[in-house]
Amino acid sequence: MGEVAMELLDNNDFFDKTFEEFLNDRVIILNNDITQDVVEQVVLQIMKFNKQDKDLPVEKRKIIKLVVNSCGGEVANGYSIIDIVKASKTPIHAILLGYAYSMASLIYISAHKKYALKNSTIMLHDGNVGASSSGSKFKDIAKFFDKMDERIKQFVLDNTKMTSEYYDSKYEKEFYFYADEEGKELGIVDFIIGEDCELDEII
Repeated sequence: MGEVAMELLDNNDFFDKTFEEFLNDRVIILNNDITQDVVEQVVLQIMKFNKQDKDLPVEKRKIIKLVVNSCGGEVANGYSIIDIVKASKTPIHAILLGYAYSMASLIYISAHKKYALKNSTIMLHDGNVGASSSGSKFKDIAKFFDKMDERIKQFVLDNTKMTSEYYDSKYEKEFYFYADEEGKELGIVDFIIGEDCELDEII
């Protein structure tokens, strides 16, 4: 086997061991597009940790850390993660490394506490989804998407400091934030790592 192939195997083995160590410490990595496979991995791990904590009071449960670095994905899949985060009795703390865009930003703000590196970026937008149909079927789809947009808006308002007026002013746009600027000001981010807390406090 060539040196390049051996190096790839060594790298894969390293990453497998690293992810296993993270999971043992209740660190879940969300660094891919939000697909059904990713959803199953995240949701099942959160369910597993809650099962382990079933007989423990909340204050004695070991925190689950969700590390987010994703450009987003499909809304229905993302909401599966959001719903399980909200249902989790074991506290879930999100740590933003790099970026959380689109659906990933909603997952990030669903956490019980939200940490971020100062230069991390967040992008929010409506639940725009392409659809191809005709006649009354298209009208039904459009109504559903309108309902989806309203749910997304209400979710953002409930989980940040944004006002309805501010959200509406950005509607149908992609609005980007730095974690240490609008992210903190609008309540998307709770703590900036290295300023509000030290890295070793959350790992």
